[in-house]
Amino acid sequence: MNSLIIFILFVVSYTQILASDPLLNKVRDKVRGIKDFTAEATITLNVEFLKAKPSQARILYKSPGRLKIKSDGFSMLPKQGAGLPFAALLESPFTSVDLPDEMIKGISYKVKKIIPIADTGQIIVATVWLDPKKEIIAKMSAVTKGGTIIMDMAYKNEHLRFALPSSIYMSFDVPAFSLPKSMTGDLLAEKKPTNTKKNTKGSAQISYTSIVVNKGISEDQFR
Repeated sequence: MNSLIIFILFVVSYTQILASDPLLNKVRDKVRGIKDFTAEATITLNVEFLKAKPSQARILYKSPGRLKIKSDGFSMLPKQGAGLPFAALLESPFTSVDLPDEMIKGISYKVKKIIPIADTGQIIVATVWLDPKKEIIAKMSAVTKGGTIIMDMAYKNEHLRFALPSSIYMSFDVPAFSLPKSMTGDLLAEKKPTNTKKNTKGSAQISYTSIVVNKGISEDQFR
């Protein structure tokens, strides 16, 4: 009997962990309204060893979490920063912890630490800054299996209902060995170390234009 009671309490507590944060749930529900979107992107990359001119790319996103970056030029950036960078985090089971509110440029943000319960993605732990009035994530700091990335996100009014950023500024600190040699790649991909003496720091700015939401994307465009 006692074992049954303990089990029931465990199930109730676990369920509360997954659904106990109304604000995060509201952001997640907004993101769930996006079945797909396309956008033209201007990517400005600044890495210690590389000075690259701004490049153009086409971003294709399809729920749940499918992302395609098409570019004829140099477009190396963390895939975690393109598309909907926090969608996968909010869709996976997680527990959250409230941190003290922060005032930034006259706006009071709710700050929460998110810890994924299952080890199924790149993110180990994340901190998010939420605008409670607009119900969006304005900033996210994530510790991943391949390094650390901080994202500041800006939104246009027409896309607030989807919590879809119009621009993302990223700063990252990754081991030098995780930098890909190809012309396109994921800066935070988990790779075996070959030289752990120095980390590489950098930043990237992604600005979206011509955003089209929920108009359908064919499978051919993902090939």
